[in-house]
Amino acid sequence: MEKFIIDVSYSQIAVFNSELENPFNDWTDQHVLQGFSWREESVSFKTLIDAGPMTVEVRKSAELPILDGIRAITVPFYCPTGKKIEIASIAQGHVVGIEGGIYQLVFEAGYSDDECWSRFTFIPHGSQIPKILIADAEIDATNELIMHAEQA
Repeated sequence: MEKFIIDVSYSQIAVFNSELENPFNDWTDQHVLQGFSWREESVSFKTLIDAGPMTVEVRKSAELPILDGIRAITVPFYCPTGKKIEIASIAQGHVVGIEGGIYQLVFEAGYSDDECWSRFTFIPHGSQIPKILIADAEIDATNELIMHAEQA
């Protein structure tokens, strides 16, 4: 497991192939409602805070973990073999020790002692079906998920 702090900006945190020229995604109103904006090799998630420091945990697992956040979303994630994965806000990024591959990516967000956190779990060859696992008041889990975004 890796743990670090990211300064969030514009209510988003992204996971992407670190070699993408334009790694961040554009958001439509529907993307905001579903809590994420996805395209192959890049996904941005809506955070619980607009801006400021957030603790980020990254782990690899063989199966879906026990979820303890107030928001949880799973999406397919692909990063070409031989490439690195980066987790970033607009202001700063962190290359993580997970190699490229095909993953089920689980994003969780919550609060601990009034501090915001997010957790990314990479499940090699896990489910490729996108789903809102836990919806809070800012996420609408009733609409069909949009699995296409333009680069920002």
